[in-house]
This record gives sequence, structure tokens and C-alpha cells, in this order.
Amino acid sequence: MNRPKLYLISTSLVLVLITSACSRVGTEDIPARAMTCVGCHGGNGMVVAPAMPRLAGQSAIYLSKQLRAYKDGSRKDPIMSALAEALSNEEIDSITAYYESLDPCEAFE
Repeated sequence: MNRPKLYLISTSLVLVLITSACSRVGTEDIPARAMTCVGCHGGNGMVVAPAMPRLAGQSAIYLSKQLRAYKDGSRKDPIMSALAEALSNEEIDSITAYYESLDPCEAFE
């Protein structure tokens, strides 16, 4: 499958997941650019899809390093690379600080 077609399919899937996930979480505290993350990683940082990593409570330094690696191409994933390429350093910092601030235990209360 060619890259543009894969990107279009992936983006469409992410948007569908975001729409369903956003209806289950309060989105008022989520940074605008983190809304792209919600579809797979959940608004509360707890995964929606079982193959995705939990982000709630993860170190912002660790998450920033991973997003920047996707952005610069040193780490590759069709969806994450495409999403990270569109983020500024300030947006990465905002997104990662948000997910670091979440308590993973709250999702089970």
C-alpha cells in the first residue's frame, strides 16, 4: 500500500476513534493538540486500543523524547510519525506535561 493511501486510512481511523473516545471523557482539560492522542491513548491516558501504551503518569521527559524521535524519523511508526511531524516543540511539551499530570489509578476508581 502506498504511503499517502496508508496515511489517509490511518488518519480516518484515528478521527473515528477520537470521536467515540471524546464522548466518554471530559475534554475541557486536554490540550488542543492532544486531542489527536485521545483516539488511541484515551483522554485520561488509559488506552482505548489494547496494543497502545498507557500515557497517564508517564514521565514528560520520556514522552517528549519518544515524540521527538517520531518527529525526526529516528523512531518509525506510520501513524505516530505522521502525527508527530505536525507538532511543534511547544505542543509536544504541552501534550507530554498533560499526560504526566494524570494519575493512572484514577481511571480505576
